[in-house]
Amino acid sequence: GNFLVGAALVVKSSIALGIDWTPSKLLMLVVGVLSGGFIFIALNLLTCVASFWIVDSVPITRLVFDNHLFAQYPLSIYPKAISILLTWVIPYGFASFYPASYLLGRDVGSIAWFGPFVAAILLFLGYRFWQFGLKHYSGTGT
Repeated sequence: GNFLVGAALVVKSSIALGIDWTPSKLLMLVVGVLSGGFIFIALNLLTCVASFWIVDSVPITRLVFDNHLFAQYPLSIYPKAISILLTWVIPYGFASFYPASYLLGRDVGSIAWFGPFVAAILLFLGYRFWQFGLKHYSGTGT
């Protein structure tokens, strides 16, 4: 279902944009999709762990999750501070901007290939934070 729709959109878009598919671009497509998905999973895990200690943790989760809308636009349209924030603090840039820029032939340098490393670090931190939450959870008091 969703995979076929996504694949059809990639094919249609790449034809419309005239993307010349090289082996490195095909690899970036796979790496970008997988690492981007894992970045979103890790960021959600990191924020959801707050529910161990905060009864109404939805605002914290929504703060990070709703900011994924920033990832729909190129980082280059934002002020430098926002661009840095969305690259190194809440790294949505590695889930969209850098892989897409590489596929479109824009010169973003080797940072385009950092996505898997960022995803691995975030997943590790999310998992460790989850374990910490499980170990130190004492209930809601009821």
